[in-house]
Order: sequence, then structure tokens, then C-alpha cells
Amino acid sequence: MIPTPVLYNDNTDSTIMMFIIASCLIVLAIVMIPKAIRHRKRVKESEKIVLNEEQEIEITFISEENMNRNKKQPFDYRKTFLTTPKLENRKTVFISKSTRDNLDKIARRLGDRKMSVSGFIENMAKHHLEKFKDEVERLYKE
Repeated sequence: MIPTPVLYNDNTDSTIMMFIIASCLIVLAIVMIPKAIRHRKRVKESEKIVLNEEQEIEITFISEENMNRNKKQPFDYRKTFLTTPKLENRKTVFISKSTRDNLDKIARRLGDRKMSVSGFIENMAKHHLEKFKDEVERLYKE
């Protein structure tokens, strides 16, 4: 007896396959559309104009949003001095009691919960050293 071929004509396999393909396309669109939008914005901001094969000029168009971002930011005291630093390999520093009390008021009342006078002094010292780096180097050379 010769087995007769069974014709499989069920639509469920093709329906599942179409569902998988549609799902993949949706996921791909969700991932790629935001990237394409960001890329398009970057291209609009910076375009190259080629005058001839040897000479190339780059023209940058700055959007109003970027102009506002590029303006000098106001000094943020809280962000500069009152964020808790990670102190490693610490050393003792002596200051007067009145200065310590004043710094403690600032650190405890204006800083976050983990802010300490030591962290406040660390932030102030780092800021000072960075801000006056050139002046200190000039004085060393004198």
C-alpha cells in the first residue's frame, strides 16, 4: 500500500507567519523612527555645501533651542557646592569653630540629607582650585 500524500491546507500557519512579520515590522518602526527623527534634526543643524571638488565649506544652522542651550548658564550654587561628594583617602583639616558652625548650617539646611561640612569644604576647595588654576600656576612660576 502506497501512502497517499496529505494536503495540508490550514490557514493558521500563514496567519501566524503574517502576525510574526507584522510584529517585527512594528518593533522595527518603534526603534528606528525616533533615531531617524534625531538624525534628521542633526542634518538640518549642520549641512555641508560643496562648491567644487577641491573646496568644501561647512555651514552650521543653529536652531533657537540650541541657542538658548548655549547661553551661559547661571551659576548654580546648590549644584556646585551642596551635592554630596565621594570622599576617599581622607585627611583632617582644622578650621575655627565659628566657621565650622556657619558651614554646618549651610550644609545641613541647604544640602541634601547626606551632605556634611567635610563634603561642603571638599566641593568648595575643588571649585576654588579649578577656578584659580591658571593664577596658581602663574604664582608658582614667579
